[in-house]
Amino acid sequence: MSSQLIRPAARLRRAAVLACAAVVASAAAVAGPAAAAYAAPAPAAAVAVAPADTPVVNGDVTLAVNGDLGITGQVSLQVGGGTLDVSDGQIHGGTIDLTGQVVLGAGAKQAVLTGVKIDVATGDVNAQINGKAVVLGHVDTSSVHLSSKAGDRTLTVDIGVSDSNNIQLSAEAAAELSADLGVVVDAGADLFTGEVDAGVLLDADLAAALDVDVDVLVDADIDVDVALDAVIDLGLDLDLGLGISLL
Repeated sequence: MSSQLIRPAARLRRAAVLACAAVVASAAAVAGPAAAAYAAPAPAAAVAVAPADTPVVNGDVTLAVNGDLGITGQVSLQVGGGTLDVSDGQIHGGTIDLTGQVVLGAGAKQAVLTGVKIDVATGDVNAQINGKAVVLGHVDTSSVHLSSKAGDRTLTVDIGVSDSNNIQLSAEAAAELSADLGVVVDAGADLFTGEVDAGVLLDADLAAALDVDVDVLVDADIDVDVALDAVIDLGLDLDLGLGISLL
C-alpha cells in the first residue's frame, strides 16, 4: 500500500480526534455553570439563640433605711426600667434600674445615693455615693417570687422576699459612707429593709420564653418561688371552679 493512501487516512483520524476533543470541551464549558448551580450548598452557619430581654415596665419599692445603723435616711426610689433574661422556661438574670435617690444623714453631714441598679444574676447592687460609683452591696437573688392575679397583664417579680434577704453593705460602700458621714458604718450590715418588685408584661413573648400558652398564663393565679437558671415548675392544674391555678 502506498504512502500517499496512508497519509489521508491519518489526517482523517487526527481530524476526528480533534473534533471529539472540541465537542468534549464545549460540553464541559456548557456544563460548568450548571454543575456549579447544582453543587451541594455550604452548611448554614448556626444561629445562637440568646435569652429574651423582657422589659421591666413598672414596679414598686418599699425600701426603708435600717434604723439600727444609727443614721437617718429618706428613700425616694422608683423602679425606672431594666430587663429580665428569660428563655427555655427559666429566669437567668437581668437588671432592675431604680431612679430617684436616697439621702443618708448623720448630724450635719449627708451622703446621697443615686443610680441604684440590681444585677439579678449576681445579686450585686451598684450605685453612686455622692457621685462616686461603688458596689453598694449584695442581695440574695438565687430565688425570686413571681405573682399575679387571674386576668392581670403584668407579672410581678419580687426581689428580697424575706426579712433576712436585705441589701447588705459592701466593704467599699461601708468605708465610703463612714468617711462621708463621719460615723462608723459596718460592712455586711443591712442598709435597707423591705423589697423591690419589678413588673413585666404577660404577653406572647414572655409566655413563649416560659414555654406556656399566653392565655393560660394570663388566666392563672400565680404565686410561686422560683430559682434562677432552673426550669420553672408552673404546676398548672384545673381547680373545681374550672379556673387555672399556679401552684
